[in-house]
Amino acid sequence: MDLWWTPQLPVVYVNNPKCGCSTVKNTLKQAQASRFRKDGLEVFRQLTDPHSSDDCLKRRGLRLCAGDRRLVISCARNPYTRALSAYLDKGCDAQAAYFPELLGRPPQDFESFLELLARTRPTTLDPHFCPQRINLWPSHVAYDAIFYLENAGALRRTLRHALGDFELETFAPHSRKAQQKLQTLYTPRAIELVQQIYAADFEWLGYSRDVTRAMEAPGAYWTPHAIVPVEEEGRLKPASGLASLKSVIRYQSLIEARLI
Repeated sequence: MDLWWTPQLPVVYVNNPKCGCSTVKNTLKQAQASRFRKDGLEVFRQLTDPHSSDDCLKRRGLRLCAGDRRLVISCARNPYTRALSAYLDKGCDAQAAYFPELLGRPPQDFESFLELLARTRPTTLDPHFCPQRINLWPSHVAYDAIFYLENAGALRRTLRHALGDFELETFAPHSRKAQQKLQTLYTPRAIELVQQIYAADFEWLGYSRDVTRAMEAPGAYWTPHAIVPVEEEGRLKPASGLASLKSVIRYQSLIEARLI
């Protein structure tokens, strides 16, 4: 699992590629920078790159401390648009050479890309292609919320409360406008393959398997107890999410200490 956090803001973000992660990480980084500036700090490393850890946004050294109440959140996306975005961003040009599951070259087309993913063990797929249930491990992490990318308003309101009225601003350098290409690239076979590869994601996140409804959010956000309807969206308070990350944090600490 890929955890991102800031020194002072009460949020731990679990990274889920191709689900608005650049926007969330950039917002956290800029909000922490703003907090530091109020304290007289003006120099930061990599402030313009949300994918690089720096003074404001970290991915190492997280510790479980008494009284450290942080929201544990992530974002999810309809498997149809996420798979297509991953293909357009990583799978149809020279970048394909970096992904063993693509056999070192760009697939012939979107269907061929999905066929390769279907033949690969899910847990060995790159996180950009991997089922979201594997990336996020919801059976073991007590999320306060997993937000739907299709309903950015709920995420915006939650971050506004948590970050001190700091607004969520879209930052999407890897956006490939997948939703605009659904009708042209989705064949019956491609639909079948996405339903096969991401069957668990459709089920636990509540997304419709109807590709024409790919831009609809199943609710305001997902929680371990239920999908919260839009009309019942409330102000989130940290529950026990950080404690449920204990095993992940301990494992990453051992890696950072070079003990495993």
